[in-house]
Amino acid sequence: MQSILFGLMNIGLGLLMGIAINVSLLISYFIIPTLAGWMLGYIDEKIYNGSIIPSILLHGLVNFGRDMILAFQIRIQLMDKVFRML
Repeated sequence: MQSILFGLMNIGLGLLMGIAINVSLLISYFIIPTLAGWMLGYIDEKIYNGSIIPSILLHGLVNFGRDMILAFQIRIQLMDKVFRML
């Protein structure tokens, strides 16, 4: 149940940011976070005896990786535009 709420929170955040939810965004904003929330909850309860530290670290690592990918994509797109102007 908590993982479903986690996924719904991501949908809510997307709607608050003004993102139109289509099928691909539904998958990336609800289904993947719901599965990730379930897996992190399972890891916390079954492997680490209820400690939330592993899921906090994994969540931060995933967010960091996503942000680095987005940052470098934006940088590459900007560099491509600059080189086209030259």
